[in-house]
Amino acid sequence: MIVLADTWITCGRCASLMGNFEQSIKCFDLALHHQPNNFMALIGLLSGLKNLDIVQNTMENTTKAIDLISRFVSQFPELSEFPSIWKESAECFDRLNMLEQTSVSLGNAINLDPNNPDLWLLSSKNMVKTGNLTGAAQILQQTMMGLPSMNLGSKLTWELTQKCHLQFANIALLQQDLAKTAQELELALSFPNFEISQKDEYAKIWHTLIVSHIHLENPDQAWFTLARAETLIGKHYQLEILKAFRCVFERNFTAAVEILMGYTMIGHQRSNEKEEEEEDGYDEDEDQETAEQLFLVNFLMGFVLFNLNKPQESFVHVSRLLEKSRDYPLCWLLMGNLYLSLSQLEDAITVFNRLVKLQGDDVWTKSCVAKAWEGLLSIYERCDRAEDVANSCMRCYQLYSELGHHALAKFYFDRLAELATGSKLRPLDMPVLSANLLMNLLVLRPLELNTCTPLDIPPSTPPLQPQQMLSTVTSPIHQNNGGVSTPTQMPLGPVGVVPAPIPTQIQPLQVQQIQHNVSRTNSITPSIEPSPYQVYSTPMTNSYSPHIVNLPIMFNDKMMTPPPQFGAFTIKG
Repeated sequence: MIVLADTWITCGRCASLMGNFEQSIKCFDLALHHQPNNFMALIGLLSGLKNLDIVQNTMENTTKAIDLISRFVSQFPELSEFPSIWKESAECFDRLNMLEQTSVSLGNAINLDPNNPDLWLLSSKNMVKTGNLTGAAQILQQTMMGLPSMNLGSKLTWELTQKCHLQFANIALLQQDLAKTAQELELALSFPNFEISQKDEYAKIWHTLIVSHIHLENPDQAWFTLARAETLIGKHYQLEILKAFRCVFERNFTAAVEILMGYTMIGHQRSNEKEEEEEDGYDEDEDQETAEQLFLVNFLMGFVLFNLNKPQESFVHVSRLLEKSRDYPLCWLLMGNLYLSLSQLEDAITVFNRLVKLQGDDVWTKSCVAKAWEGLLSIYERCDRAEDVANSCMRCYQLYSELGHHALAKFYFDRLAELATGSKLRPLDMPVLSANLLMNLLVLRPLELNTCTPLDIPPSTPPLQPQQMLSTVTSPIHQNNGGVSTPTQMPLGPVGVVPAPIPTQIQPLQVQQIQHNVSRTNSITPSIEPSPYQVYSTPMTNSYSPHIVNLPIMFNDKMMTPPPQFGAFTIKG
């Protein structure tokens, strides 16, 4: 049976290397049928399930993998001595955003393998999600400092260093330090592209870097970076949308239409498919990044067509966005301009009045409100409503003064003075959506790279005690009652993470025993040959969930609220 299990494991490895995760799952599953406590087969199966979910953009198989770990560790307690089991568990919980369970699994893994840089990187990622940005940065710094002494080889060292820089970029982004974000992304992209082999993930990094430069109001650097990305990646939808945005930015609307045309048709088709499932706005389960991209494409198309003097066609795109309950100020500004261009003044007043009720002290919100007052001023001047004209003009002066736009503030102050003398002035044109306002369409969010992790099956003998300790530190362990126990000697890891204390000799996790005594050395051959996938599709009999070691919660700092996304807003009434 062991020979058969090894054969299926070899087949599973080959299938995994070829990216055929469905076939690798079948092979590792059959290996477990022949030798149920074979940890190499179990790790291969867990990795295959997780990677299949990444490829298919689902979570179903990841949930199955977590259930598998619980059941197998319960039935075969010796499996708990392998750090790779807990690493797979942590990665699965991380995909499901179950942060506390991730930290517990990481604690078990680090306890068994304290010098594994992959575990510390995952710890840093989890700390970022919980808001402990300082602790996450300290972990990354010490991980990078320790890599040269690990003799991992240049390829692996580069991959790990690249991951560290990407995580540093995420931390800087959450701290709203866009200059630091761009710097870290440049460093990450300077390494050979070993790990980020998937085109979509590679494009996502370039996209974030380009958008960072745009928000830093450095368009020349952004367009230069865009050209670099196109040279390395070729044609990609994330880069094509940025090309269209550049055309809009440079007011080359004809070229923008040519780029956007195909993407708006795809977006409209996908939108119709979603409407069959959910009629009230965007489907909550829809990928957020995809929804944002479709929104950006439709808005740019509406904006471009409006500037090409095609208000009816523009109206189709903008109204489609508003029907989806995307209550976004720029959509209403564009809709107000559309009504104004079609001389539907009452409708335009309704739209602009909605916008002047926006609440917020940030620059972007005030800029939108100022544009709305400009729209109302243009309408009131056409209708000779002197009192409303004076009020709108005063509002524009006040808002632009607060924003520090002194030239615009002076323009409206002088206009207000001329109106006070009874002068008859030519009505102003409709408000212009400036490039600074349009930048809000480009959303920046932390990178979550969905790359398939390579199958890495460790040696067959688990490490019962680390051969080398980096050093030891004295650290208190938080008890359930809130007290602090006697200081315990612990392996030194990155600052901010407290792994479980390592006893003199590591014992397996304490689990409830199966009613029939399970041998810890001999394999068990099922009495009935199960069918493929039965290992994780059929519940085990007499199996129990393991009692996980009571580790201290690693991320016990005060939770930090991530900064609001660009463009957060509320509307009164």
